[in-house]
Formats: sequence, structure tokens, C-alpha cells
Amino acid sequence: MTRQLKALGKEVSMLALFDAYIEKCTYYDSLLLKIAKNTGFYIKSLLYIFKFSAGFKSTIAEKATLIKRRIMGRYWSLMHGKGHNKLGFFGYAHKIDKYNNDALKRYQFMPQDIEVDAFKAETCTFYAEDRENMGWKPYALKGVNIHHIPGEHNTIFKAPNDKKFAEVLQQCLDRVEHEK
Repeated sequence: MTRQLKALGKEVSMLALFDAYIEKCTYYDSLLLKIAKNTGFYIKSLLYIFKFSAGFKSTIAEKATLIKRRIMGRYWSLMHGKGHNKLGFFGYAHKIDKYNNDALKRYQFMPQDIEVDAFKAETCTFYAEDRENMGWKPYALKGVNIHHIPGEHNTIFKAPNDKKFAEVLQQCLDRVEHEK
């Protein structure tokens, strides 16, 4: 989005990312390289589950929810076909996830002359290759500012974490305003 706005001559004062890790695109890699990268990533992801970083009960509950969603997604695809419009929240969430995953698979990130403000959940419940900079360092040529927010990915905007998030976001907005 930032690249597109800048191409239109627009000023981008701040790029804020909310617990958004960047994954390396393998869509354009050869089949062999794609298999090697994805296999390595999935093995590391599986091993990470056993660290129980969010606590044993929470990790098991989260993984059970993810498995249920995948089973439901497969069920819908098998029973109704991939093009079938699902109804209600599940259909909406499924459609968003599908579009996000399709875009992520194909999008090639390019380094930009920008600074990134990344709001990072203190508890990471999934495996990430670059924990420190959330994968953004090669793409944000002016640097990555990491802001730690209490909670995990799904709770950084919920009470009581919302107050800390709002405070840190306001500090970033004030900094950007002061720099103008």
C-alpha cells in the first residue's frame, strides 16, 4: 500500500503494522526450492508448538481451534465445492482468509525507503523466522521500530491490553506529528 501511495505522489508519514509478520514469498521459486523452504518452515513451526509459549492450556486450545477451522474449511470445500458462498461469520472469515492467503502467496515485497512502526504482541503463539524485526528489516530501509504490546495476537486490542496499545500508538503519532 505504501509503495502504491508513494507512486501516486502521496506522502506516507507512518506505516504502522499490528503484529504483522512478513513471510518470504515462495510462489515464484522453483518447485524444488519451494518444497525445501516450505518443509523447513513447517518443521520449525511444528517444533515451536511444543514450546507452549502462551502456556500449555492456551496453546492447546488455540491449536485445537485452528484444526477445527481447517477441518470445517475442508468440509465446506468437499460438500459444497470451492466456489460455494458460505453464509454467516464462518463464510466471511473464510473468504477473508482465502483472499489474504492468495495475496500473500503471490506478492513480492520490495525494499522501500520507509520506516516501519511494528506493534508486536509480547506473547507469540506461532513460529516466526525473524522474531526480532518480524521479517521487516530487509524491506524497511529506514528501520523497524518494535513496540511491545501485552497479550498475544488475538488480544492486543482487548482490555486490559488496549490501554497500553493506545498509549504506544499515540506516542508514535505524536512523534510523527513532531517530525513534520
